[in-house]
Amino acid sequence: MAPMPVSLPRWRPPPPLVPTIVLHEVYRWAERERGESAANRAMLAMQEGSVVPLDADLAIAAARLARRHKLPTADSIIYATAQACGATVWTQDDDLGKAARLN
Repeated sequence: MAPMPVSLPRWRPPPPLVPTIVLHEVYRWAERERGESAANRAMLAMQEGSVVPLDADLAIAAARLARRHKLPTADSIIYATAQACGATVWTQDDDLGKAARLN
């Protein structure tokens, strides 16, 4: 007798976390380099992730990280968001990548 096939639920990774400052940075870049239509498409795609708003606690944590690691504001917000959510930072930004590896 042949074994019965087993149907397993398909594993899906969790949606990426998208700090609101990243929406700002990507839209600004995409609009400048590719135009408004491309910027709007980028926003639609990014909002399929889990958008994390900047609140007071996150802003304070980001300010502390900025001071400690000498990070620009946007980088410190991204880093603080990742820490608060227990997430890994995926970046091509050398300064942000170094800071994320230090802590």
